[in-house]
Amino acid sequence: MKLSKIALSLVAVVGIAQIGGAWYTGKQVEARYGELVNLANKELKVLKAYGVNAEYKDVKIERGFFSSDINYNLVVKNYDGENYIFKGADTLHHGPFPLNRLIKGKLLPVMASDEGILYSPDSLKSVFKDGVVLTTNIDIDYNTNLNGSAKTNAAKSTDGNFEISEVEAEFDTDKNGIGDVNLALDSVAFFNGVNVKFAAKNMEYKFTSEKSEYPYLGLGDYVFNVEKFYVGDNKNKFAMNNLEMEGKGYLDKVSYSSNTKMKTDISMTKNEITQNFGEMKLNADFVGDAKMWNNAIEKMYDDPENSDYATKLFLEAISKGSSLKINDLSLKNKQGKSDIKLDLNVKPFDPDLIQSENEVINTLSKSLLDMKFSIPAFRLMIEQSELLNGETKEDAKYLADTKIKNLIAQAEDDDPFVIDNENIKMKLAIDNGKVELNNRKMSHQEIGQLEMIVIFMLMGAGFNF
Repeated sequence: MKLSKIALSLVAVVGIAQIGGAWYTGKQVEARYGELVNLANKELKVLKAYGVNAEYKDVKIERGFFSSDINYNLVVKNYDGENYIFKGADTLHHGPFPLNRLIKGKLLPVMASDEGILYSPDSLKSVFKDGVVLTTNIDIDYNTNLNGSAKTNAAKSTDGNFEISEVEAEFDTDKNGIGDVNLALDSVAFFNGVNVKFAAKNMEYKFTSEKSEYPYLGLGDYVFNVEKFYVGDNKNKFAMNNLEMEGKGYLDKVSYSSNTKMKTDISMTKNEITQNFGEMKLNADFVGDAKMWNNAIEKMYDDPENSDYATKLFLEAISKGSSLKINDLSLKNKQGKSDIKLDLNVKPFDPDLIQSENEVINTLSKSLLDMKFSIPAFRLMIEQSELLNGETKEDAKYLADTKIKNLIAQAEDDDPFVIDNENIKMKLAIDNGKVELNNRKMSHQEIGQLEMIVIFMLMGAGFNF
């Protein structure tokens, strides 16, 4: 048989398979598209915590042989009570060999391939470039796994209060959104009049999620990097440069555990003068009851205005036993390093039975707060602050020396602190109702004075949330 006939036969077979398969998968898509809409609406509940209600509605599917046209509305209600209706128009190319993939030379079979556009309401067309909010390209396999990309257009408000560059996303997940997600954008800024109130440059977020019965806990690994984040304007601002964060959340039987690491360089600008204050680091671990924390966070998203109820739920989550360990919270400059370490362990307790400060103390098993402030490092920070205020180098040094002497004198008069040539220190240890301050056992009266500190520490058990 000639090669031309073989080729024609193959084309015919593939063509017949494509027509039959496309019609069949078109019917599959109709059955499964509702699942994806329900999943998306569930994810949108997170926005309630920010005063925004959003929901996909009015989904209409018109099925053909090779593709289906899908139209829908994304209804958004903001905190002012205004409703915005974004119009979505998707073309869903049927498998097993979607035509939009074939023309790109992608020959692996999939159930469907979606090309979508989300248009802004008429009232917001001047905000989004070309009136287009979002474009998507998504491949859906026969297990309803999703692989693709999305891109939002750049946006700028008509009143000049904010602007944001294009946001690009790539993802490879299952139908529940479990998998890898990468996000990147060049810049975002919120303005107050003509001055920048908040701005960030070159942001990147990568997240690998894991399947779990506790979707609000964020199980998996993440990396978040920002080249520059600042508050203020070009003349006066506080900046975090080269911000790097990474974390992991995982389950250990009935407990949820997480680790967060962060480092960044801190700088301040005043009257167009910039001072670098050093490197800040954070390394923290959290452990809590998975079911209770998941429920508390879910209720917070569902009803963000009911803060009293949310507080009750978080207190109940803490009462099941929680721990927060700050391995390192530090600021280091040329002259030294100041740091805080915390090992906070809460035993299971009944929140309704907490009536006094002693009972608050008794909820803690072996716990430790260890603080150390470097005197040379703090002196340099004061000197830098005075330079920002316009003082000469000589005057800034004199003022820094004077303020450090006053600070040391004040610390020497206060029991909580221990002073040496290099550091101002404090160590608070708690072990089943026994309290020691700087290795000295405290009286009941002194313990009573620590009530507010301990309550603050307890609230810190919700650190990672």
